[in-house]
Amino acid sequence: MKRLICSRRSTVRVLLATVVAACVLALPTMAYAKNVYVSVVGSDTAGNGLSAATAFATVQHAIDVAASGDIVEVGAGTFSGDVTMTAGVSLYGAGAANTTLTGSGHAVVTANGIGTGTTISGFTITGNTTEDGIDCVNSSPRIINCAVSNNHYIGIWCDDSSPSITNDTISDNIYEGIEYDGSSAPTIANDTISGNSDGVYSTSSSSSVITNDTITGNAYEGVECYDSSPIITNDTISGNSDNGIYCNDYSSPTILDDTVSGNITHGIDCDSSSSPTILNDTITGNTDDGVYCDSASSPSITNDTITGNKGDGVYCYSSSSPSITNDTITGNKGDGVHGGGNSSPTITNCIVWDNANLELYQCSSTYSDVATPVVGTNIDADPYFVASATGDFHLKAGSPCIDKGTSVGAPSTDKDGMRRPQGGGFDMGAYEYYVTLATKTKLVAPSKVKVKHWLKLSGTVSPSAASGTLTIAMTRKVGKHWKSSGSKTVTLKKGKFSYSFKPKYKGTWSLTATYSGYTGGKNWTVYTPSMSKTRTVKVK
Repeated sequence: MKRLICSRRSTVRVLLATVVAACVLALPTMAYAKNVYVSVVGSDTAGNGLSAATAFATVQHAIDVAASGDIVEVGAGTFSGDVTMTAGVSLYGAGAANTTLTGSGHAVVTANGIGTGTTISGFTITGNTTEDGIDCVNSSPRIINCAVSNNHYIGIWCDDSSPSITNDTISDNIYEGIEYDGSSAPTIANDTISGNSDGVYSTSSSSSVITNDTITGNAYEGVECYDSSPIITNDTISGNSDNGIYCNDYSSPTILDDTVSGNITHGIDCDSSSSPTILNDTITGNTDDGVYCDSASSPSITNDTITGNKGDGVYCYSSSSPSITNDTITGNKGDGVHGGGNSSPTITNCIVWDNANLELYQCSSTYSDVATPVVGTNIDADPYFVASATGDFHLKAGSPCIDKGTSVGAPSTDKDGMRRPQGGGFDMGAYEYYVTLATKTKLVAPSKVKVKHWLKLSGTVSPSAASGTLTIAMTRKVGKHWKSSGSKTVTLKKGKFSYSFKPKYKGTWSLTATYSGYTGGKNWTVYTPSMSKTRTVKVK
């Protein structure tokens, strides 16, 4: 009986092994991604593209040979462009300073029907004497670390496309640096865009993001929005020969945390029923008005500093009705806020002070520091800026603008991101007043302790109201070097802290306590970090 059972088991094992082998043989062969190489000394006929030594000569041939998931790696040198990308095949050069693609077709590089899995990186894309540098049609490639320059038409053109355009230099193209339309929603981040006609031209698009870019020295607009509503945030938009940002034809962009300065016409121009959100921006030193509103435009202008422009701070005309709240508008060469032509700006919680002409012209205000004439809830007093000559428009202690604003319509934070209100009420202007106090940290530790015994640390942060957390970093000396043994974050309780641990190794230990700072308290005081305190302990 035992022999029979063993025989049956052996038969089952053989059958299982046969089935598994058959399944494995039936599986398709797995394709592995590979690099396909291109070199100035390569050959499309003699090479196979599988190594630098056997590289192809032309980029297009390498793309045609490659499969989805492959990378075409192009060496240093100048190569013929007019390249058409293939879905899933990425294109890498040896860096924009080393590898150049040039051509004279519809575009030096064309991406048509390409998804997000394709990258174009490390090239100078230039020299198209008739058309564009890069064309994206129904495509979303990553375009990173490239220089797109000196093309006859547009640097990068997007039609129904949403590429990620990051860390690029887009310069000196005859028309736009970047243009997109249709249902395009590109992400344009960390780029330098200069010397083009318009820096960025956005049309018929509502979800693009323009962030952390430097857009400067373009022949017309820095950013032009035509029937579109991009998010424009954390950019420096300066020195363009027309407007910094131009909003036209029912555009409603979000303009957030930008510096718009030194443009030859207006900082921000709102026209043709446009309603941008202008929030937390610095709008300064433009040749004409800081913000210009015309043709039934109704922007929301909040928490901005609008200073040192050679025209008016805000100019409103032709049925424009902007909402101007918690702004600091000062030092402009024209009026602070200029209304007229059936415009009806609403000014609340603002400081409109020390402008060269009138503070307000044909407009009204509430809860604002607006100089004469004083009406209702307004005041007329020096706002006591910290240092207006150097552009610091925070309020000093004792400013008459502190706690004199209204909560109605006020933003929840100020230009610095500090919560409103701080203290007894909302302040006028772009900044809430708060107290900054330096702190002092004390750390107590024994001079020596036995290994694997408790090492107890304690200390204080003064003033004791400086709540929050403190970090204790531990390092030990190994030979001539210090090696980290981790860190611990501890919570302060009425300015006191304590922490204990058992050191596992003998030797010299260094313990450093650093206070991380805290914002809060009864009067919303800001407590700043002190110098770190360090103690040395011998572990025996």
